[in-house]
Amino acid sequence: MTGGRLRSAALALLLLSALSVWAQDIDSNITSRTRQPAAIADQIGDPRERAAFLGLYEKLNPDSLLRRASAFLQQYPDSAFSAQAYEVAAQSSFETGQYKNGLQYAQESLALLPENPLLLVAVADVRARQREEDEAIQNALDALMYLDEFANPVSVALEDWPKVKRRQQAIAHFAIGRAEL
Repeated sequence: MTGGRLRSAALALLLLSALSVWAQDIDSNITSRTRQPAAIADQIGDPRERAAFLGLYEKLNPDSLLRRASAFLQQYPDSAFSAQAYEVAAQSSFETGQYKNGLQYAQESLALLPENPLLLVAVADVRARQREEDEAIQNALDALMYLDEFANPVSVALEDWPKVKRRQQAIAHFAIGRAEL
């Protein structure tokens, strides 16, 4: 009888271990199927900071967005959402032809969030145009890796992601080609 109880206890322990490993996977394994898009702004406690952050995503011309992003970064230099503000400033700078400033903003954003493939593609394209060949190639290769590795960003709807992803991959490959010429 002791042997039977020992086997039962061992089996129960084995099942509990397997169950806890499975449960841990549920809690920590974030995939495109398990993550729920969340409004980033809901995480901002200060109402003024939240309003300023939301202002970065209004449909405005690039000059206005750049001014708003710069103001946000000056008012909230320690914000947990600086990476997004730097990204808006970088993209707006690129759209207005301010490539040097845009690359500086992008560098700040990527220092905080290096796995941002959409920004990396834009940076690779600008660097290739600016004849910064080695950096352009590296940014494009990093972007291609992240595009393959991660699911769609929350800013891109799941049904739109395949088209956006292919377009971003094409731009990255084009930047590599331009840099290699």
